[in-house]
Amino acid sequence: MKKPLILGIVIGLGVCLTVGLIFATIRHQPKPDSWSTQSPGKTYLVKFSGIASTPSWPFTQPADLRNRKVTITVSRDGKAIVDRSEVYDGDTYDSDFKDLYPDMEWFTENGLHLWNRKDRHGEKPHNNEILITNKSRESVRYVYLKAGATHLYLIFDLPVDARLTLHTQLDHSEDLVGCEGEFSDRKITYSSADFSRLPVSQSLNRYEVLIEKNGCSVTGEH
Repeated sequence: MKKPLILGIVIGLGVCLTVGLIFATIRHQPKPDSWSTQSPGKTYLVKFSGIASTPSWPFTQPADLRNRKVTITVSRDGKAIVDRSEVYDGDTYDSDFKDLYPDMEWFTENGLHLWNRKDRHGEKPHNNEILITNKSRESVRYVYLKAGATHLYLIFDLPVDARLTLHTQLDHSEDLVGCEGEFSDRKITYSSADFSRLPVSQSLNRYEVLIEKNGCSVTGEH
């Protein structure tokens, strides 16, 4: 009699534990987050949608998992031009997008800079110049440009033959620039240049982002 009783107790405890873990997981499932920003002249509206990571442990707090995957939807004068384009792809062990990029500033009517004002980029940050040129012979609907770990530039409707110069400070360990984007009818695949493994330069680093019909390329002078 004792063995069936003990077996029943063990099975019952297992069922209760399983049900408890399932309910805990459901209860701790974070809700999607959303926020937006509008250009100074109200031409562009950028809507961000943050998706939480799946909990790696049932008792993980929802706030610890927010905004691990973030997309943007962009409209120009009320008409959508970018639909749910991914700007951040993290997991449970990565940072919240809002912690990486807590500050936003429109540097032109069609250019948005996301970064962290408090990030000093190490003890000896150095200056970087990024030149973006559109040689594709067509307007570029959307350019995503990432500089280091905490600078993100989103540029919309870059005209034919446009030249745009950006300046930023980066620590040598994060001395990398990458870009991708969209034409009206096709994607621009990701390309990057990385100076972080080269000797530290005392002069200004220059990156050139060239957008052509077949995509973008990133080169630089170190």
